[in-house]
Amino acid sequence: MSKTFDKILNELEQEKVGQFIQDDVMREAVKKVILYGIYGQGTLKQGESVSFEPYENFALVLASQVGTSDEQVGQEVKACWKAINLVMSSYKDLEEYKPMEILKVKENKAK
Repeated sequence: MSKTFDKILNELEQEKVGQFIQDDVMREAVKKVILYGIYGQGTLKQGESVSFEPYENFALVLASQVGTSDEQVGQEVKACWKAINLVMSSYKDLEEYKPMEILKVKENKAK
């Protein structure tokens, strides 16, 4: 995937993405923010009181829409599931990205 990203990112963007990837805390924080709508919905967390907020869960929001058939809800949920998987796949590719400049610097330091 590195070659693909190198084709679409200019040198400054490659540098910034490389810095982002190397910062484990930032990378995981951004991942949490991006995926909050998925993983933050309908989950119970240790040490937190239980609160039911149905309008924070996209599936329940879809199910609550008047006039929406079960089939439509299923199609929407399935589409969201596919989108979630695409985001996770792209994020994995991002985590594995090694910009050309980072590779060159590491090679020079090894000499």
